[in-house]
Amino acid sequence: MACEPAGSVAVVYSMFLMLAGTAVKPEVPREIYHPYQEYLLPAFFEGRLALNTQSIDMVTGRGRRARFAWNLGQRLGLEGGTSLLPLALYAALAGGWLLVALRREAGGTR
Repeated sequence: MACEPAGSVAVVYSMFLMLAGTAVKPEVPREIYHPYQEYLLPAFFEGRLALNTQSIDMVTGRGRRARFAWNLGQRLGLEGGTSLLPLALYAALAGGWLLVALRREAGGTR
C-alpha cells in the first residue's frame, strides 16, 4: 500500500513539531498564546534546548535559573542543535532496521 504524498508531508511535519516541542520544553508558559510561533520554534532554531527549570517533584520552576532538563547529547558535551545527534543516529538505525525487517517480511525470507 503506497502512502499518499500529502499524508506523508503531514506525518513528517507533525513529527518535526513534536520533536521541537519535546526538545525545547513541553510545558510552555501560560502567557504565551502561540506556543510554536512565539516560543518553541524560535528556541529550537536558536539551539536553546532542554529549557526546563522544574524538577519532577517541584510545584513550579518559575524564577529558577538552574536547568533540570537535558538530553543525551548534552550529557556527552554537545551543545545546541548538535546535542540532538545521538537521537538522529538512533532514529536512523531504528529506521534502517525497520526497513530491512519489512523487506524481509515482504519477500518471505526470515
